[in-house]
Formats: sequence, structure tokens, C-alpha cells
Amino acid sequence: MTGRWLALHLLAMLLLSLCWGVGVWQIDRDGLARDILDDAARLDRAERLLSDRLTATVGELRFLSHTSEIEATLRDPSAATLDRAAALLAELLRDKPRYAGVRLFDERGQLLIRVDRKLDQITRRVDDTLRHQQGHDVFDATRILQPDTVYLSRFELEVDNGQLALPYRPLLRAALPLRRGDQSALVLELEQDGGRLLSSLAETLSMANAQGMLIDDLGYWLYHPDQMLRWGAQIGAGESMARRYPQSWALMQGSRGRLDNEEGSWTYRPVFPFREVPGAVGPIADRGWWLALRHPPAHRSILERLLRSPWFWAAQALLLTASLLLAWQLARVDRRRAGHETAQLAAETAALAQRRVREQVYHLSLQVQAATSAAMFGNLLLSELAPLLKLSVGALYRLEGPWLHAIAGYGLPEDVAGRQFRVGEGLVSEALAEHRRIEIDSLPADYLELRSALGHAPPTRLLLVPLWLRAENLGVLELGLSAPLDASASEVLSQSLPLIALHLANYAHRQDAAR
Repeated sequence: MTGRWLALHLLAMLLLSLCWGVGVWQIDRDGLARDILDDAARLDRAERLLSDRLTATVGELRFLSHTSEIEATLRDPSAATLDRAAALLAELLRDKPRYAGVRLFDERGQLLIRVDRKLDQITRRVDDTLRHQQGHDVFDATRILQPDTVYLSRFELEVDNGQLALPYRPLLRAALPLRRGDQSALVLELEQDGGRLLSSLAETLSMANAQGMLIDDLGYWLYHPDQMLRWGAQIGAGESMARRYPQSWALMQGSRGRLDNEEGSWTYRPVFPFREVPGAVGPIADRGWWLALRHPPAHRSILERLLRSPWFWAAQALLLTASLLLAWQLARVDRRRAGHETAQLAAETAALAQRRVREQVYHLSLQVQAATSAAMFGNLLLSELAPLLKLSVGALYRLEGPWLHAIAGYGLPEDVAGRQFRVGEGLVSEALAEHRRIEIDSLPADYLELRSALGHAPPTRLLLVPLWLRAENLGVLELGLSAPLDASASEVLSQSLPLIALHLANYAHRQDAAR
């Protein structure tokens, strides 16, 4: 008795532990669901921020290209028109703090106007400080574009005279070609202050227990909470998402969603800020960026948290063994009752199916007894089988010497109903010779077309059923089906075959006797 009581008590403890563990798991799951929703909301805001800022940059650049000052400079790049254009560009920088500079190049790459923002100061370089920009990647990529097409360069740190400018200043460059007729004339470049953009992005992605990231298409961090990991493509040892977290980076490609692995819990998505902006080209427009939020992997398992919980052990001490034992006993009785009811229902269903099959076969036998000839028998047979087997078309062949003649048809065109096969030719003959059914699952679209007043459609499956009695071959049933036979229909066909064969044999003997 003591041993049984101890066993039941241990079982109850195990059940409580399981329930408690499920509760902890559910709490974690609810927390994870909240994190997923929060992460998705943050990424939505970050995506809108990037899209709005960069779309505004494209719109601002196109607006500048159509101003009277820039159009006058395009027609006559004299000192006076350049001064008016420079004043317009300086006014833009004063009104729009998010821009770091504006450039205007001639068709040879000579820098005509350069206006920069240094802290809160707007300055224009004088003519003797302007340098030639031929070979500059943004200029070279933009000058060959069609009018009103905006080129968007990579997000990168500012480079001055071939060296990274200090302090580091991230820039986003957008450039637009200006043409005089069919000839290239000017290139207008607008530089967005990437530091302001990344600061806004950091505020959007800021979380105490997660790392928000902006990653380029090569896997380098453009933004990471750890400043030492940013701009790996230009500075440092080339640290990147692709190198530090290769498994996660590989799984993220070409999709958006969430994944959990030993590298952490990630919510990520590709971002194409210019997908809805017509006429935008370049690395950002073509390949976009990645936004990601990473939660560090949890180091404590559910079991460890369970064993460290004092409430868990308090609940174990207050466990009411009798109540749990009673619940377990009732559950076992319910399971037995449910199993008995399921088995009884299955037996009743099987018996009902068998009874229905026998009724259908008996009805078939009554209907074909009215036939006075083999052809009439075949037509009655196929008409009765059609609704039972979901028959689209059908034919009954009778063996007469070396030929298999179609003596009856259902739903067949007139040119098909009277066909015949020589013994040894075709699938019909093969089915009879081998005494086996032949079923073809996929018929060609032009195999046979069923027509009616309402439309037309081909059968999708073909079933050839040989008919014999003892050692005497009698004929073949060819059935065109619109769907596979279910178990009930297959049983009806199987139980009907001896009856069909017996009738065919009788008609054959009568024909022989008449001769």
C-alpha cells in the first residue's frame, strides 16, 4: 500500500511539475509574442522613417532641378548665374538641417558650386578651392542617366582628397543629370547628413534588451549600438554581420520574418525605400538595406528556472494528492469510455457501408435482368454503374473470336461507340489477357472529350476491368472516370464483376446455341 501511495504521489508531483513548466513556457511565449509585436512595430516605424527621409531627398533634388536659378545656370553657367544658384542652394541648407551639402558639376566633372554645412555654418567654397571631380563614382554614374532619373549612392563615410574626413561623417548622396537638348551639361548632387538620419533611426530602434541594426546588402553594419562595429566596409578590420553571425545572415537572405538560433532571436526585414519612387536607380534603389532587431540568446532553461523558483517548491509541499489522484482516475475512465464509443462507431460505420454496397449490387442485378440481348444488357449495366462510380464515359467489350467488339457505350461519341480491338492489340486486350485491372491516372487532354448540352470536359482517369468466368475470357469494361474510385465504389464494382461475367457467359452460350 505504501509503495502504491508513493508511486501515485510521485506521479502527482510529476504532473504538477509539468503544469508549472507549461505555465513558465506560456509566460515566455506571451512575452515572446509581445516582443515580436513590439519588434515588428519598431521595424515598421524605422522603415517608414527611412522611406520618408529618402523619398523627400529625391523630391527635393527634383524640385531644385526645375528652379529658375538652376535652369538659368544650365543655359548660361556664368559667374552671375552661378552666384544666384549658390544662394538658392545655401538657402536650402539653412531651411533643411538634414542636408550636409550640395554640389553642381559641369559635363567634364569640374565642380562649379560646392556649398557645405559645418555644424551650424553654411559655407561656399570659392573658385580657387574647387577641384576636378572626374572619376568620382557618383558623378560618373549620374552623367549617363536619362533626364529626371536620380542616382542614389551607397551610404558611406565622407571622403575628402582620398582620405576619410575626420571626424567621421556618414553621407547619403543623391544626384540628378541636367541636360541641354541631347547633350549632358550639369550634374546636381544633394548630400543628406547620415548622422542625423542614424540618430533618428537609433531612437526608433532603441530597446534595453535588444540591438537595433541597419545593414547594407553586403552584410556590413551602417548602424549598430556598438560604434566599433559600424562602417566595417571602410574602417576597422572589416567586421560585418555576415562575418560575425554567418548562420543568421544566410537565413535572412531573400525574406522577412523571425528566427531563433544560438546567435540570438532576430526580427528582420529587407528595406527598399525607393521601391515606390519612379526613376530612382543605384545601389540603394536596386539592392536596398536590412533592418534587424537582435535579442541575445537566453542562457537559463525552463528547467533551471523551475528548480530555482521557491513558489514551485511551496506548491509541491501543498499538493493535494487525493484530488490529483481522483482527477487522474476520472480521466482514465473517460478515455476508456471514449475509446469504446469510437470503436463502436467505427464498427457501425463499416457495417452500414457493407449493407449499402450489398443493396447497390442487388439493385444492379435486378435492373440488368430486364435485358433481352447482350447490347441491352451492356447499356443497362453502364447506366446503372454511372452514378455509382461517377462514370463520365464507358464501354463494354465482348470477346468474339479474335476480336473484342464494343457492344454497349455510355456517353461516347458515335464514332467511338462502335470500335473494336483485335486480341493482342491495345490495353483493352492486355487487361483481358493478363486478368488484371489497368488504371491510368493521367489521360492526355485530347484523349476523349465528353460533351453535353451544358458543356464538355475530358475524363481524367481510365480503368480497364477484365471479365472472365472460370477459365473463359468474356470481355472488358472500359471506364472513363472523372475522379478516383472511393472505397465504397470500388467494393460495388468488385462485387458486381461475377454477376456481369455470368450474364456475358449466358449471352455468349445463347449465341453459340443459335448458330
